[in-house]
Amino acid sequence: MTQVLNEFVSLESFGFMQDGSLLGYRLEDIEPELRCLIPRLDPSYVFEKDALSIMSAWFEIGSGEPLFISGPHGSGKTSFVNQYCARVNAPVISITARARLDRTDLIGGYVIDKDKSMRFADGPLTRAWRHGCVFLVNEMSAAPPDLWLSVNELLEGSPLYIPETGEVIHPHPRTALS
Repeated sequence: MTQVLNEFVSLESFGFMQDGSLLGYRLEDIEPELRCLIPRLDPSYVFEKDALSIMSAWFEIGSGEPLFISGPHGSGKTSFVNQYCARVNAPVISITARARLDRTDLIGGYVIDKDKSMRFADGPLTRAWRHGCVFLVNEMSAAPPDLWLSVNELLEGSPLYIPETGEVIHPHPRTALS
């Protein structure tokens, strides 16, 4: 998958007082309706250099592969991803996994509109695919293992097929999975 990274972000933005930069997005190239999904920057956040190196390599050249970050509860995994994305202007859609999470919670399903008609509403993974967002799954191990098997092809960057509508959605070039 080709990224559309077009902005150099100084390492100083990440708290490192040295020359160099990482790639991100120009804010003006992010659709206005997606800008609210860019996490709020915490200027006091402290990045660990090795973790930042891994994250930037994945973000810049990850070729659509998902990134799995593990660590104990409360160790800052989500904060790390959000603060990285805040600095590179990457919109984030996140969910927290749970025991009863299923494919429709990710992909979407039919809802009833105010006029009592039915329409398909995108789920968070579909929105990330369609609009080019980082899709962040918190507590991934809390979901049933068969859920991840049912979306394995999507985690590998394949197009999303929505059987209810017949639509095929190819991942937007900005889409990333964490």
